[in-house]
Amino acid sequence: MSKRSVVQGGNGGGPPEKLLRLQTEEFEVSSSKLSDWPDDIPRLQGALLAKHQLFSQLSGYMQRKIWVTSAYSGLGTFEHVFSRIASQQLGGIGMESHFGPFRFWSAFENDARCQEMLMASKVKPMHLFRDITEQMNNEVVQKLEFIVGEMRKRAGDMKACGGTHVKAQLEALSKRCMERLFMEVKRACARGRTKEKGWCLMCQQECPFLPKMSDGDIRFEVGGNPCVAFSPQGSKDRWIHSTAVAAAIWFVRTAETRADWMLQECSHLFSSQDTYDCAFPRKQGWCTSVLQLSPVDVGAPFRRPRSFSWTVGPRFELLMQFTRDTFLSVCGGHVLASGHDFFISSEDDVVAELKHLATERHIEVQGHTSPELGRACLPSGPRQRLQEYEDLLRTARDKGRDIPDPILDLSQSSSWGGSWSALMPSVLCGSLVWSCQHERELLMRELSMALGWPAPARRQMEHEEFPWAVEHLEACSRGKLAKMLGNSIHCKVLGMLTVFALMITKQRCVMHFLEPFPHVGGGQPASPTGIYARELL
Repeated sequence: MSKRSVVQGGNGGGPPEKLLRLQTEEFEVSSSKLSDWPDDIPRLQGALLAKHQLFSQLSGYMQRKIWVTSAYSGLGTFEHVFSRIASQQLGGIGMESHFGPFRFWSAFENDARCQEMLMASKVKPMHLFRDITEQMNNEVVQKLEFIVGEMRKRAGDMKACGGTHVKAQLEALSKRCMERLFMEVKRACARGRTKEKGWCLMCQQECPFLPKMSDGDIRFEVGGNPCVAFSPQGSKDRWIHSTAVAAAIWFVRTAETRADWMLQECSHLFSSQDTYDCAFPRKQGWCTSVLQLSPVDVGAPFRRPRSFSWTVGPRFELLMQFTRDTFLSVCGGHVLASGHDFFISSEDDVVAELKHLATERHIEVQGHTSPELGRACLPSGPRQRLQEYEDLLRTARDKGRDIPDPILDLSQSSSWGGSWSALMPSVLCGSLVWSCQHERELLMRELSMALGWPAPARRQMEHEEFPWAVEHLEACSRGKLAKMLGNSIHCKVLGMLTVFALMITKQRCVMHFLEPFPHVGGGQPASPTGIYARELL
């Protein structure tokens, strides 16, 4: 289904009159076009100039070497998005682990399924490590775990005592735990109780965690750290949670090894500002911007609010404030499609996939069309929840309410909030997304497209910028893919955010810091001219 809408923004290649005219010009759009977000980059650069009188810095960075180190890497969404930005800017993609300026040096990922997907990806990193904690000596990790354990005991005592102020007390205890963890990791780094190498799954040998960098290179740290500690599923333990040790090591090591940029994605419940004030203090030259965004903000019919943080080191500065308002003024868009529009697979593909699902779930089905098979191949739990939803919907319509066919999440983790929507829900691990219009569940290939991946729309069809071979995707079970895709970042949100960040980030022209570039990655120290706030090249 396609719709027509006013597209805001301009074209960076034309005069101001052209920019103004484009703000009222109509274009044909569809759900399948949402994965073509790199085509919007020239328009975004034009909008930055037209609305804020600022020239984009993006093209300049395409001539640099940007070493990408990743943590909590998942499916490699960051790497995929960066490769598409480079492809759009430079007119093609390069060899593995080297896409234009981006050198995908390393990734940390514990999940075996995600490791397999990363190693099969066209944008796989040069080195793949397991646990972030491998960067520290064992006794340091044990001490951090002891601190968290003691804080959890105190939290348990507070909860047992109850009282009107227990929530505030737990938040204060969480912040104190974070500060203590950060202090211990900083102390360990200062005393050299860290490791420079770890076992690489790609090379099957020990490899350095950090790359050898030249004076003009940029270190870019990215990651989406676990959100469970700040969600109801993690009892909202915040920093008093088992994931806190790895998170503390990640933040502090990024600061101590002097990354130039850091892009972080996390739950909108994450205490981003407190974390960055502690790990990257402004008095040391760091600058952090925190904002919350959802895919609907950039025109994707998807509900999933996330918190994003953009941090630049002392060598760089921002040309303007990086806030939600400034981002939306350049990159904001209207929702042009509904969630139903992603149910686009051919009837033959749908029937084949639903029959395969029924076999995976050990359900015997009879039928030859997608509506017949859609409900029949549902497990008993989701089938019962669907019936309950339909009863509620029927009652509401009988009372005269005009309700369009909604999109539902039939998984155990979903709950009905009293409203119906045709937007895609906040897909979690194991979510089962159902269209009341198409009377079937969303296929994994379609979920990939809904999340902004340039996924093949049909079986046996390739897309040159989709990171995996179709055969590899087909060989993965639905359960495995659902687990990995469930907590993925929406590619269009991440892509637009990265583009905007690089457009407004500029290397300083003055020398603020005179210490040598830090000796990291096992290479030789930088030359005396390679001072840490080098002049703009």
